[in-house]
Amino acid sequence: MDGQSDKYETTGPAQLGMQDPEGYSYTAPNPFAGLNSIDPNSFNPLGQTGGPDYLQYDTSGRGYTEKAFYNCGTMYLVGILGGGTYGFFEGLRTSPSNKFKIRLNTVLNKCGRRGSRAGNALGALAMMYSLFDAMAGTFEVDHHLGGYDINPLLAATATGLVYKSTQGPKTMALAAVIGGGLVLATTAAKTVIPSPFHNKGILFF
Repeated sequence: MDGQSDKYETTGPAQLGMQDPEGYSYTAPNPFAGLNSIDPNSFNPLGQTGGPDYLQYDTSGRGYTEKAFYNCGTMYLVGILGGGTYGFFEGLRTSPSNKFKIRLNTVLNKCGRRGSRAGNALGALAMMYSLFDAMAGTFEVDHHLGGYDINPLLAATATGLVYKSTQGPKTMALAAVIGGGLVLATTAAKTVIPSPFHNKGILFF
């Protein structure tokens, strides 16, 4: 087939698979005409810019703002669900009457009270932790202490100190130990859980 020809001819109905008793000669447009004049680079934006465009990627993972939103949202949801569940059973247990409406009202009150308190407390803790973690990362504390990734441990300890700062030195120290212990337990869990899970951010520290 001639690539420069715009049309091709068929000289009988047999070549078209048609039953044409009068034997007309058919002329149809060539669908391959003009392909040589098309520039393939016009369909490829990389060929016009001179090279591929790479997305910016932070090797340290999520930024501090993304971590703060993720941590606060996750912990608030955990607090709402956990506190609401505890309030549900507490309402069933402490209802002053066995009537359905009174029991339902008690359960709803307990769920709302416990859920909101737990959600607000865990959300505030997550916000404080994210703030201290961002400060430690900004000042590169881990690099000054031998390169070990201790920013989460420092952030959790500082969070416990500040969160219970109005309760006295002993309570502050206990809260700091609890915060640091939770981070150490999470770090230990990362060594047990397969890497595809915690790399996706299920363990957010």
